[in-house]
Amino acid sequence: MFGWRLVRTRELELEHTAYNLRISAQEKEIARLTEYVAKCERLIEHERERIDSERERADRTTDALLQQSGLPATSTTVLTEQKAKAAETKIAVDEHMKQLAEIYGEQMEELAEEGLTMPDGLMN
Repeated sequence: MFGWRLVRTRELELEHTAYNLRISAQEKEIARLTEYVAKCERLIEHERERIDSERERADRTTDALLQQSGLPATSTTVLTEQKAKAAETKIAVDEHMKQLAEIYGEQMEELAEEGLTMPDGLMN
């Protein structure tokens, strides 16, 4: 009976060691796959950035050709930039008009009293 117990104890130790080795191998495999997934995600992100820059370049080229032909821009990239520039220009014009109103305020009031008005686009 004593011999059977030694064999059983050794068998359990070997099973435990084999189990630990399998766990270790699976942990290494998980680490390797995690690293591989991260590498794939970086590659996908790089390709997305490259594709976006190529699309933007193509949009700019297309819009440049359209504008040379006298047609308006069609791409969202150029339209967004044009809207931003228009907003900046409007802010600058409004600021300039305020400065002019401060400088020539009295003459504007005199003109208004005489019944003269400025065109709609020039006054706020």
